[in-house]
Amino acid sequence: MTDEPLLPAPQPLESLPSGLRPHLPKLRRRLILWAASILGLIVVLAIVAVVWFRYELSPVSNNSQQVIAVDIKSGLSSQQIADLLQQKKVIRSSLAFRIYSRLSRARDNLQAGSYLLKPSESIPQIVIHLEKGDVKRLKITFGGGSTLAIDQKVLAEAGFSQADIDAAFAADYSDIPIMASKPATASLEGYLYNDTYYFSTGVTAQTVVRTAIERLNQVVNDDNLAPGFTKHGLNMYQAITLASVVQAEENNPIYQPIVAQVFYNRLNAGMTLGSDVTALYGARQAGVPLPTDNISAASIAVGYDTPYNTRIHTGLPVGPVGNPGESALKAVANPTPTDALFFLSGDDNKLYTATTEAQHEQNRLDYCKIKCQVP
Repeated sequence: MTDEPLLPAPQPLESLPSGLRPHLPKLRRRLILWAASILGLIVVLAIVAVVWFRYELSPVSNNSQQVIAVDIKSGLSSQQIADLLQQKKVIRSSLAFRIYSRLSRARDNLQAGSYLLKPSESIPQIVIHLEKGDVKRLKITFGGGSTLAIDQKVLAEAGFSQADIDAAFAADYSDIPIMASKPATASLEGYLYNDTYYFSTGVTAQTVVRTAIERLNQVVNDDNLAPGFTKHGLNMYQAITLASVVQAEENNPIYQPIVAQVFYNRLNAGMTLGSDVTALYGARQAGVPLPTDNISAASIAVGYDTPYNTRIHTGLPVGPVGNPGESALKAVANPTPTDALFFLSGDDNKLYTATTEAQHEQNRLDYCKIKCQVP
């Protein structure tokens, strides 16, 4: 046997004919570029998907307080629920709802029922409502110092039609004791007690209004305010009217009893109440175009003659100028003794009183440079 190899040794690449040499570096670069392109495309698509998903999860409207009634019947699939919510314009995307409910493992826990959902809530928030079964609850909040016009907007945002709202404010509530002294021609201004109320779905606007009036009646009775009103020569309607002025002039419960007594002092002295807020209310009720800035608006309103303008007319305004809160009602029933005839809220939001007009003017100069626009 010989020691020669059975097969010839392979030739080095350099010795191969040029036409047979593989172009490995170029092929490798192409593969790398191709893989990088695919990876880049995947990354871009992933980023787009995440941005899309986050947007579709966001509320339909961040500013809207609208409440939309949605009836989710038993047996509906998660896709059918998602489609219904999108159709009702509660959510942006049915697909995003389905993806989220699957990822959060809430898909099989969505409960049937009649819901009141807000487009101002995100999909995760709405999913929580559907998981918990937060059904048949309508939240209505009437704020202290708000006017009837604002209360009407609250009801409209809760989903009531304008016809239902008009009917509610025109209905007869004379069976509620607190309504006894209200003139038949007077509106419900001042009678919708400031509070947050919860109702079941299907409630009427009239029931909401009646509940708010009955709550006012309850507060007056529970706090035994009527004797205090009578002691100062006021019937219930007059007391609510004065309390509404106190509320509009001073929101701080600490100072409201002092403001109430100042008004009593001015009434007893035969002076006008001199309240800018009453002039503003009367001008707005009369449809007078006013600037949005309250100080500028007041400078115009005080010269406009309406039955509400206590800068012109002595006595109480013809009716309430808003909804008084409990503290304002208590202040009118039990004011803090003082001889003051003037008051102002300083730039530091503290109350400053005076017994003479000269003292009052000095208070303006000393404590109310910004609010009173003192040069």
